[in-house]
Parts: sequence; structure tokens; C-alpha cells
Amino acid sequence: MGGIEFRPVSHQRERQQYNDQVKDVIFRSAGLPLYRLESHRYRPEEIIEKVKQAAASG
Repeated sequence: MGGIEFRPVSHQRERQQYNDQVKDVIFRSAGLPLYRLESHRYRPEEIIEKVKQAAASG
């Protein structure tokens, strides 16, 4: 179990960066991974591959 967040360009804003840090703490405290993907249209197999890559790297 874990989370996947699709990140729009707004994630560059200071407030959104703070919100991202809060989410990081929540997921880390729960022992769950949170994967962030840049927003655009993904095919399901692309999402699976990106999550696998993220999980392997961290």
C-alpha cells in the first residue's frame, strides 16, 4: 500500500512545497511510500513502470 500523487506545475509554489513536506511526514510516519509523478496523461502501464522505478530507487 502507498500513495501516488500526480503533480501539476503548481507544486513549484512555496505553499505547495510546504504541503508536500507535510504529506511526506504523514506517509513516512505510517511507513508507506508516496510516489509523485508529473501530471500529464499516462497509460496505466506507464504508471506501473514509473512506480516500479521509484520504488527501486528509494
